[in-house]
Amino acid sequence: MIDDEDPELQKPDEDAIRETTEETKAALEKIVSSKIASALPVQHAKKVGESQFIRYTPSTQAAGRPAQQRIIRVVEEQVDPMEPPKFKINQKIPRPPPSPPAPVLHSPPRRVSAQEQSDWKIPPCISNWKNPKGYTVALDKRLAADGRGLQQTHINENFAKFAEALNLAERSAPLDKRLAADGRGLQQTHINENFAKFAEALNLAERSARDAVEARNQVKKSIALKNKSAQEQKMREMALQAKQERAKNKSSTKEEIDEDAREREAIRRDQLDNIRRERNIARSRPDKLEKLRHDKDRDVSEKIALGLPDSHKLEKLRHDKDRDVSEKIALGLPDSRARNGETLFDARLFDQSKGLDSGGIDDETYSAYDKPWRPETNIQRIYRPTKNNESSMAEDMDRIITTNRFVPEKGFAGAGEQSGARSGPVQFEKQQPNEDLFGLDDLIGDSSSRKRSGRDDDYSNKRSRH
Repeated sequence: MIDDEDPELQKPDEDAIRETTEETKAALEKIVSSKIASALPVQHAKKVGESQFIRYTPSTQAAGRPAQQRIIRVVEEQVDPMEPPKFKINQKIPRPPPSPPAPVLHSPPRRVSAQEQSDWKIPPCISNWKNPKGYTVALDKRLAADGRGLQQTHINENFAKFAEALNLAERSAPLDKRLAADGRGLQQTHINENFAKFAEALNLAERSARDAVEARNQVKKSIALKNKSAQEQKMREMALQAKQERAKNKSSTKEEIDEDAREREAIRRDQLDNIRRERNIARSRPDKLEKLRHDKDRDVSEKIALGLPDSHKLEKLRHDKDRDVSEKIALGLPDSRARNGETLFDARLFDQSKGLDSGGIDDETYSAYDKPWRPETNIQRIYRPTKNNESSMAEDMDRIITTNRFVPEKGFAGAGEQSGARSGPVQFEKQQPNEDLFGLDDLIGDSSSRKRSGRDDDYSNKRSRH
């Protein structure tokens, strides 16, 4: 059975309600503030609470000693405000409510009338060129879609009345009033005579300038023609002079060539006469031949000493005669002793004291490896660069570049004038009719003389027998 007057079942009074509300509010605020503070990255330093003093009595003491009480001071631990949270909180903080929507400033909706709907009706676009669907459009609809003729032009009738009144006033007004109202002919135009003088002076100046330019052009043209004719005349004279000089040079060179040919022919004839005379003397009196040669050499030496004409030619002939067979072969000279019947031996091979039996070297010696291949002085310089190495290398390169390859080291006699690079094709000389390159005339003459001399000897022998 419940007692209605039980104090526990009675409603709390106002003071109890207020006290309970404050306690609940404080507890909730503490929980919320702690959660918010733990979620923040930076926290403010908390206030240090007040210290407390506690009397502490230990439970066990050492033997023989009374229990000692202690007073302990309890202080709240200092926390670093910059320290990150030690525990991870998986709770998600709800988003704040969004911003309120923007107000829509529209007039209140109202019903649209049928007239407004018809005004807002837009006809479809109808093309005048394409009709892919094949639709048939009425003519009035097509004109309505075109848009032409939809607006009617209306002119106010007052414009017509105003124009008619202006025409009547213009016809009824006198002529002088109309001209005065027009404004034309009220001012008289007067032209100063200086304009005419100025125009005439300009025309005269232009005509005189044109005449001066024309005269200057004529003078320049005449001077250019004179210079051109003078230059052409000068070129003709130079060409004529060059032609004359060329003809003169040709004639002089031809005369020189003819003179040289005559001289060579005379020298060849003299040589043939001398050879024949020496051969005849050698057959008849061999002892007189050596004396004749000695006298001939003495005459040549005297001519050279006295500086007589043709002394250099005689000296050349004498020098060529004294050459041995090897030098003549190297120089390309004809051998006169081959036709004279003399033997072809080099005089330098005779009267030599050295030979295989003259005791040249010992049989036990081996000269190939008796001496070192290179001296020691050269060995020391093989891998050491010299000071003038670059300059010598450059000189060697220049010498190699400037050296003309495919040219013999030793040329032939009489080929000095033709040495050098040609500027054109090879020019050949026509063979003279009286020129004997291979000595056939001399050979025929020798054979005929031998036959004739043989016949004479046979005839003399026959007569002596008889």
